[in-house]
Amino acid sequence: MAKAWASDSHERACWRGHQVLAGVGYTVDNGVLPLYSRRAKTKQLYLGDTAYHLEKVAKQIEKWHAPEKFRGKAVGLWDIPKEEQIPYWEPWKKRWEEKEGKKKKAKG
Repeated sequence: MAKAWASDSHERACWRGHQVLAGVGYTVDNGVLPLYSRRAKTKQLYLGDTAYHLEKVAKQIEKWHAPEKFRGKAVGLWDIPKEEQIPYWEPWKKRWEEKEGKKKKAKG
């Protein structure tokens, strides 16, 4: 993935440089832009472009085996009988009702 990103970003950087300089950077023989443009194209041809690297990653992912489904005994909240389970909001509900009751007593 890093090689695909680097290949794409190097190509984009050179393209934007040419857009900013409107081709002047490429026509000047002593400029830096022709050097980077040639390097980018050489690396793309020699090391592979973005599509090549993404294809390699896709082939590797296809080789991975699918994870197995969990077949064991359920753990956690399911171990507690339903009548003993307390809803998560229940303690907060009691606290809110106590607070509201105090407010009503203060007003009344």
